[in-house]
Amino acid sequence: MIANYIRVSTAEQMKEGYSIGEQQERLRAYCFAMGWKDIKVYTDGGYSGGNMNRPALQELIKDVKAGKISRVVVFKLDRLSRSQKDTLELIEDVFTANDVDFVSMSENFQTSTPFGRASIGILAVFAQLEREQIKERVTIGREARAKEGKWHGGNSTPVGYDYINGGLVVNDFEAMQIRNIYELYLSGMTFTEIANELNDKGLTHKHGRWLPQRVRRVLTNPVYIGVVTFGGQTSAGIHEAIIDQKTFERVAAIIKKPTGKPYKRRPISEAYLLGKLYCERCGARYTHIRLTSGHKPGGRKLSYYCCSNRLHKNVVRCDNKNHRCDSFDGVVLDELRGLRFADVLKYRKQTEPDNVAVIESKLDKINKQRSRLFDLFSVGTFDVDELSAKIAELDAVKRSLEEQISESRQRPVKDIKNIISNMGDIIDNGTPEQIRLLIDSLINRVDIDGEDITIYWNFD
Repeated sequence: MIANYIRVSTAEQMKEGYSIGEQQERLRAYCFAMGWKDIKVYTDGGYSGGNMNRPALQELIKDVKAGKISRVVVFKLDRLSRSQKDTLELIEDVFTANDVDFVSMSENFQTSTPFGRASIGILAVFAQLEREQIKERVTIGREARAKEGKWHGGNSTPVGYDYINGGLVVNDFEAMQIRNIYELYLSGMTFTEIANELNDKGLTHKHGRWLPQRVRRVLTNPVYIGVVTFGGQTSAGIHEAIIDQKTFERVAAIIKKPTGKPYKRRPISEAYLLGKLYCERCGARYTHIRLTSGHKPGGRKLSYYCCSNRLHKNVVRCDNKNHRCDSFDGVVLDELRGLRFADVLKYRKQTEPDNVAVIESKLDKINKQRSRLFDLFSVGTFDVDELSAKIAELDAVKRSLEEQISESRQRPVKDIKNIISNMGDIIDNGTPEQIRLLIDSLINRVDIDGEDITIYWNFD
């Protein structure tokens, strides 16, 4: 049997004479002219010739070793490989070792002749040289784009953006998920927990379902604060940022810790705000420590909130102030006690949450997809089973998104009113767990800068 091996890489698919169809047609005509009729085609589309990790090539090697192939024909030697070492290994250790002739149609040689065998080494050298020159040109081009603030391009556009007309454009539906990821991580969730949360809501992105590795890449990719990086160099990007720099740096400080997740200590009953406090100066979380009161050894131990960057020797020490837990908790609880439902309505945003409009836009796209599927079915593109499966998949996502909209619209006002009506009694008579739940329901975070504190409410 005659094997026709065809390969194109992404950069070469647009070149005349290198497309899959063009190579296949020319190889078929060549084999017909040579009287070789029993032909099997092996095609690697979109694979680099720099290595042998190609599915069709591996299948070809397997068939050669099994004795199924008598001759391998390629359009040009560099279609087989652009590596001199790999070319010689394939021809000498695979083809020749199994009594298989190798033919390059364009260079007009084959290993069945002495001249053909002598030509292989020379042509393999030039194929590798061309590969290295292409790689150098691509690298220079990407470095130039990065200096101009343009994303370097590639097959994997960052989630949150679409690659349009050579630049990054914000994808509103994915950008909503990116912001949510940062919020969930700062709330104390791990990469895996965040991925599960998004998947449970039916949220996906252009590359598929959420995985912990993808969540980590999102949390560490500076493209989201409007910069581009290449070759270790960072430049201001021309694309729109999705995350502010302060949030990004706060996340980076947490990820740098050995555990790779937000720093947590065992909850202490009087430290009601543990996990809610952040340092305004360095972005780190405040943690809980116990210090001896006064200056005498053996004195009473008191609980303090302390910036975690004051405790670690491997980072620049932060000079933000420590606060006694009981005093600090009292200040914040007094703020809670003074809340009235009218105040909540006054400060609450009167517009719908931003994500509602984004989700509704996504639902509109899903409805259009459903209509197109029915149109394709009417012209015979799908059978009934295929159509039903695709519609069921879209409907599952649609239901999940509709539930999110309903939750966003109905949850806040009624819940907050019930909480506030019972707040005084909880603060005065509740257990530590009840007080902590009260704080969790109303306070998003508290930023500390010396004596100054800023409370961010869940209803803001």
